[in-house]
Amino acid sequence: MKPSELYSNHKKEQYLFEFKASLFIAIKGLIEFRKLKQQDVALMAGISQPRVSDLVNGKIDLFSVDSLLEIMHSLGYEIQLNSKVTNWAINIDSTVNLVE
Repeated sequence: MKPSELYSNHKKEQYLFEFKASLFIAIKGLIEFRKLKQQDVALMAGISQPRVSDLVNGKIDLFSVDSLLEIMHSLGYEIQLNSKVTNWAINIDSTVNLVE
């Protein structure tokens, strides 16, 4: 493996982790803002209460980006992404919106 490939893979993993972390923070914030109980979230999202517990306790490695987006959508929200790519970085801004 070339050093440039190793650097590239590291950056991809870093961006993915940062995106997952931002989804975690958004979902946890929505749960707290709406004062939802874990059992309520489980019913809304179609997942088990222990799975919700993993979510609110920040066990980020147990969730894919897809599953986090599905949970967010099941809570009635969607995420809007805006990205800007430069030679040195990818900047992603996200906005969480209530689905109407």
